Amino acid sequence: MNKFLSILLIIISCFLFTGCWSYREISSLYIIAGIGIDKVPDSRQFNITAELVNIKETGSKQEDQKFESALLEIKGTSIFDTVRKIIRISSKRPYLAHATIIIVSEEVAREGIISLLDLIAANEEPRLDISVLVSRGRSANEVLGMKSLSTEIISFELSTAINENEKLMRVPTLRAYEIINAVAIPKTGTVIPTVTSFNNKGTDLSILSGGAVFKADKLIGFLEQEDIVPYLFIKNKIKTNVLDIETKEDDLNGTATLETYRNKTRVKPVYGAGTVNFDIDIKTEAFLVELDTMANYIDPQGRAKLKKMAEEHLEKKIEEHIEKVKKDFKLDIFGFGNIIRQRNPKLWKELEEDWDTIFINADFNINCEIRIKGAGHTLKPVRAVD
Repeated sequence: MNKFLSILLIIISCFLFTGCWSYREISSLYIIAGIGIDKVPDSRQFNITAELVNIKETGSKQEDQKFESALLEIKGTSIFDTVRKIIRISSKRPYLAHATIIIVSEEVAREGIISLLDLIAANEEPRLDISVLVSRGRSANEVLGMKSLSTEIISFELSTAINENEKLMRVPTLRAYEIINAVAIPKTGTVIPTVTSFNNKGTDLSILSGGAVFKADKLIGFLEQEDIVPYLFIKNKIKTNVLDIETKEDDLNGTATLETYRNKTRVKPVYGAGTVNFDIDIKTEAFLVELDTMANYIDPQGRAKLKKMAEEHLEKKIEEHIEKVKKDFKLDIFGFGNIIRQRNPKLWKELEEDWDTIFINADFNINCEIRIKGAGHTLKPVRAVD
């Protein structure tokens, strides 16, 4: 019996007390924080910019280290081959497991990103939750070369901005695995966040703004920043957001600002004789955070008026956005067809071939219900008297 227990303990120990099979010293690696992918002008080659984390010792203690950004540019005929060429520059091996973002230039995105997605999916080092961005108005190389405000590593700053954006939802956020799944859905476009730049006192800084629209794996256009909020409402991905409502009541015109904190969007297909339409029901809860008007929208009667104006405002914005997408892209970027595919596969087989035309001709009944709460310290609007 004792012999049996001894053997059993040895077997269990083999599973519990294992070592790290892929252990590597950090000093032997190039830690890649982010990658930018551009095309070489008048060539079929790629220009890959890798942002490397350069660790400098500033003292004898482990915490006495300084992290600096170093950019390395390599050209090659494929993305994978180009990344691997980094090892020829030094004895250090490029290490992608800590990479947080991949930035793709507009030119590369228009040709297609399937090879990039395949690289991420087929290799063990890049994380499937890495963020993919499309650079607009700038090359990916230029974005990685911009000054960072919060850290020396621009890739880490963009990654932090994306993580914070998931709370504020100012742009669509998609991880690599979500894009891989999205491009495989038939007759449905994909919207990937874009990064551009703005000038701050003479210095160009990066900013997340708008979305890049993909048909399959190819870029076909962009959503502007003002299009993102109605898009995210339809996709049921709105959390915290700001709605500025223009108030018009007699001669007391102004603006009421609402901050949403909870939302639920339900999309229901409505089948008719040879047609498919959709009901979009949106229930939103919001705080009243600012009033730029002398009208009273805080008492119950005024709050009811503001509620009606806010609901009409949001319904109009969403309706205009859908019509704009129909006109500009002629593509279902919202996934309405995928809802039918999931709920009624038999019907989808009949509709799939002509879905682009069916989507363009579909009617959308939009119903918004907004519950407004006060968020301030007073129950009456602030007044100033001469």
